[in-house]
Amino acid sequence: MNKQVAIEWMQKAWHNLSASKVLFDVKHYEDVIGVEIHYAIEKTLKTFIAYDEKTMLKTHDLIMLSNKITNYIKFNTDELLHLR
Repeated sequence: MNKQVAIEWMQKAWHNLSASKVLFDVKHYEDVIGVEIHYAIEKTLKTFIAYDEKTMLKTHDLIMLSNKITNYIKFNTDELLHLR
């Protein structure tokens, strides 16, 4: 268990999520909001990997990351297939 590294990933995720909220509220750089949300989700998923002290995947693929944390979160396979 590596709680400190997991906390750092979650803080980074919070920064992306907060940035997307700020941009949304002021209707500024609306093309970037989705990217910030994607990064927030990605880093949140990576939090679980870091906590488990697994080797961090160098990917932005949310499906791949979600497959690595099934011992923490179970995703509905049908819902995941609609994301592709």
